[in-house]
Amino acid sequence: MKLEKKWIVGLVMCMLLPVKGVAQEVADSLMWRVEKIIETGKHYLGKPYRYRADSGYSFDCSGFVSHVLHKHNIRLPRSSRDMQKSVRKVPFDEVRKGDLIFFKGRNANSSTIGHVAMIVDATPGAIKMIHAASRGIVIDHYPTPFYKRRFVSIGRIA
Repeated sequence: MKLEKKWIVGLVMCMLLPVKGVAQEVADSLMWRVEKIIETGKHYLGKPYRYRADSGYSFDCSGFVSHVLHKHNIRLPRSSRDMQKSVRKVPFDEVRKGDLIFFKGRNANSSTIGHVAMIVDATPGAIKMIHAASRGIVIDHYPTPFYKRRFVSIGRIA
C-alpha cells in the first residue's frame, strides 16, 4: 500500500512538472510585457502636465496611463475613478511592477479617486511610480506624506 501511494505521488509530480514550466513561461512573458509598457511610459518623462490632456505631448494623470497602455493594446476607461473600478484590487503587500496605484484628489478628506500612477519599481520599501504630476511626467517614490494621506488602492490590469 505504501509503495502504491509513493508511485501515485511520483506520477502526479511528473505530470505537474511541465505545468510549472508553462506557468513560468507565462509569467516571464507577462513580465517582459510589463517592462515594455514601463519603457514606453519612461519615454514621456519630462512632458508637461495639462488637465484633460492625452495628446502624446501633454497629459493629465489618467490620460498618461491610458495613453501608455493604449500603445500596448490595453484599453481602460479614461478617468482615474473609472480605471480603479475596472482593475482587480490587490493588497498593498502584493504590489508589483505594472500595477496601478490610486489616490484621492487634492482634497485628502474626499473619498473620490482623483489621481492614478503606474508602479515602475516594487522593491519592498522602495516603491517608485510614474505619473503626470503638476511638474509633468515624473517618477516619484512612494510613500511621501502627500501621497500617503491620499492612498486609496492598488489595482492590477487583467
